[in-house]
Amino acid sequence: MKKLKVVSDTQFKLRPGLSNELSRQDKVFVPNGTEFDLTNSDVVQGGHLKVTLAKPLGPANKTVWYVYKPDVRVYDTNIKLTILSDTLFKQRPVLSNQLSEREKFFVPNGTDYYLQSYLPAEGQHVKVAIANAFLGPENRTVWYAY
Repeated sequence: MKKLKVVSDTQFKLRPGLSNELSRQDKVFVPNGTEFDLTNSDVVQGGHLKVTLAKPLGPANKTVWYVYKPDVRVYDTNIKLTILSDTLFKQRPVLSNQLSEREKFFVPNGTDYYLQSYLPAEGQHVKVAIANAFLGPENRTVWYAY
């Protein structure tokens, strides 16, 4: 199943366009961090996505909404990474003591992330592109893990 995560406070709209050009009845505020199950998503005009939610939303009780693409992230829940022991995500596939504090991020045992992709990397590392979180001081989604 696909999911949609709101990554910046936004408005879901009944038609694409600027929020300030729509009536209050044609939009609903959705805060950063909110997640939805999707049945469909398509790119449409003006940098928007047309999304079909699994459950209705808002006073209009609708499942089809338009949302500004940079405000959301769509990802597939088929690839899940579970951290089995405390570890560091790193910006380069090297020993953690060779990295600055800005180049690594502590991840505790039991943490789960959904992935956009993963690839083998140097030194028994794996390169992961996280779909549902921004991590570290620079809000990165691509990391190396040992």
